[in-house]
Parts: sequence; C-alpha cells; structure tokens
Amino acid sequence: MPELDAKTERTLQGFTGEIRGLYGEDLLAVILYGSAVGPDYIPEVSDLNLLVILQEVGPAQLEQALKYVKGWRKAKITPLFLDPRYIESSLDVFPIEFLEMKERHRLLWGEDPLEELEVPQENLRLQCEQELKGKWLKLRQVYLETGGDPKRLKRLMVASLRSFGVVLSALLRLKGFAVPPQEFLEVLAQAEEALELELLAFREAYQLKRGGRSLNRDALNALFARYLGEVRQLAQAADGLLKAEG
Repeated sequence: MPELDAKTERTLQGFTGEIRGLYGEDLLAVILYGSAVGPDYIPEVSDLNLLVILQEVGPAQLEQALKYVKGWRKAKITPLFLDPRYIESSLDVFPIEFLEMKERHRLLWGEDPLEELEVPQENLRLQCEQELKGKWLKLRQVYLETGGDPKRLKRLMVASLRSFGVVLSALLRLKGFAVPPQEFLEVLAQAEEALELELLAFREAYQLKRGGRSLNRDALNALFARYLGEVRQLAQAADGLLKAEG
C-alpha cells in the first residue's frame, strides 16, 4: 500500500477524531478505501473515500454530521455511512463494490468488518454483465449527445476507463485471480490473456488519457467504434463465464 503524504495523514487523523467524538460508542469502524489506498491517488486532487460504520444509520445519525459536511467537502473527504445489517444484506446487489473495498482498504479505527466478507460468484458475474451492457448502451446514447465533437468524444472515452478497470478486475476474480493488479494496463493485459480477447481500443483510449497521442475527428470516431465493439465483447464474455465453466 503506497504511503500517503503528511498533510493527507493529518486530514485522515482529524476526520477520525471528529467521527469518534461525534458518535462515541455507536461508532464501529472508520475505513479508508478507493484511490487513496492505491497508485492513482493524487494529493489535494483525488477524493478521500471513507467508510463510517455505525451501529445504525438513520436520519438522526446523518443529522449529527451536518455541521461537519462543509469542512469535509473542502478537505475532499467523501464519507459513506453504513451499518452492519446493510452490508450483510447488500453483498448480492453490490458485489463489485464490496470486493473492491475488501481488497483495497485501510482500517483507521475500530474493528474491520470487510475482511470476512464473502461474495457469491454468480452475483459477481451478474453485476459484471449488467455493468458492461449498461455502459455499452450509455456510451451509445451519450455519443449522440456529443454530436461527434472531438473534445467531448475524447472526454467520454477517457472518463469511462476507470469504471471499466473496476469491472475488468472483477472479471479477473471470476477467472481465479485472488487479488488483481492495481495498475490499469496490468489489469488490461491480464484480462486480455484470461478472456482471450484483444482490447487494443482500450489501450489507445488510455494513451489519450495519459496525453500520449492526439487524434483528429475521423480517427476519434473510428476509435470510439472499436471501443464500443470491445465493450460488447466483454459483455458477451461476462455472460458466458460461469455458464461455460458450469
């Protein structure tokens, strides 16, 4: 796990102290997750995603935090308030999200409720398929809204990459990878091998994100068409994963 800078560490300590003072014995855990526990965190740019586990989360508990929200927002803190019952009852609905939290998190205070989470494989496969088919439809819809404008089209592809990286990692778990890599290109390479696909358009879109190349309108439209085709291939692969193995 990469080390965070001193200012970010102080921010996390301050938040944890506020939450402990606010909820006392009702607080079960404070957990850092997301980019801040991976290689993609950028100090003062990336959000600090923090999981606050309480005995119970209702309007009264949320109201207690209202006076702190402005300061948290200024510090780029994004808290998520959950209780154990919600977590236990939602593993079948949000398997990707909870697996990401389980594999990449840091306990700041309390007892860790994520370590023992178990997500059924079929629930994970189903969400992968839903995510990919939903994104495939959404990309087509938003493409029409761009009017083919090169800048908007580039932003559309670049903005979608991170969410696809999360789904690719989930597909790798279904193929037997206990903990997929964190770097996008490593995830992409392992997904290509495991699923027997070539995801060249994804690689080119990543180069656009990193500023490694510039494309004109026609080239961007051609790249987008291939990008959509690869998303469709991934959706088909997710659809057949456990079925083929079963």
